[in-house]
Amino acid sequence: MAQIHPPSPRRHKGARKNIRLSRNLEVEVLYEDKWLLAVNKPAGLLIANESWERTQRNLMRLLQDGIEKWAHWAVSRGLRFLKNVHRLDAPTTGVLLLAKSKPALRSFSELFRRRAVEKIHCALVAGAPKSENFDITLPLASHPKIAGRMIVDAKQENPHTPHVDVLDCKGFSVLVRVKPLTGRTHQIRVQLAAVGLPIIGDSLCGSGDAPRNSRLQLHAAQLTFDHPFTRKQLTITAPIPSDFRCRRDWAGHFTIDSRSPRAATAGKCQNPFFLVR
Repeated sequence: MAQIHPPSPRRHKGARKNIRLSRNLEVEVLYEDKWLLAVNKPAGLLIANESWERTQRNLMRLLQDGIEKWAHWAVSRGLRFLKNVHRLDAPTTGVLLLAKSKPALRSFSELFRRRAVEKIHCALVAGAPKSENFDITLPLASHPKIAGRMIVDAKQENPHTPHVDVLDCKGFSVLVRVKPLTGRTHQIRVQLAAVGLPIIGDSLCGSGDAPRNSRLQLHAAQLTFDHPFTRKQLTITAPIPSDFRCRRDWAGHFTIDSRSPRAATAGKCQNPFFLVR
């Protein structure tokens, strides 16, 4: 039987850079080179292996189907392999790295294993922060009865310590920037809830403000790392999503330098329970 090969890669003048997976679903491409494809993951899509979940909500399954069916976005890039380097929760938006080959997957995965990737998430939370910046020193462990669920467990010896900066607050909602050191499942959601700052729209860990049809207000805003092939530092930023329930004047907080937070102060904050020590 004759072997069928996919069409040769072709670059069309003026071809769109983004990936259209269906009539109603287009994935924004944030960065691309011969080894890496970084996309802005839409809310509501799982990052799961085919064996875990065969559903139209599985982003990796949709991407793999496009490669197998020689979709234009895959053919134009010459893609025969595409695999997520890390994961984001289904309701979370933001930067997601996809490796274009197995050697690239190993190299980029090693960066995460060595904690050589600086991750910045932004979240809209309910509650009253007691400081404009703080670390959460709460160890995590797997839930004893629910698979895939994480809980705070004081018996664990190694705390997973994210750093939190309070950027601004409007009314009773607070915008925070979180820099996690590890990538444990649900880490940011569990730890913020444990210190009385549940993310708005979080049905998993409980939220102080969860209006109808509100998704989880958590966004993977930025990744910074030394590219294992070019040896240059690379920063990839995902713009604020349109359905993030915050005011427009907060949009700039998602791309500011992580070393100089524009923290709120007690004098201008509208939340009467917000204190700066």
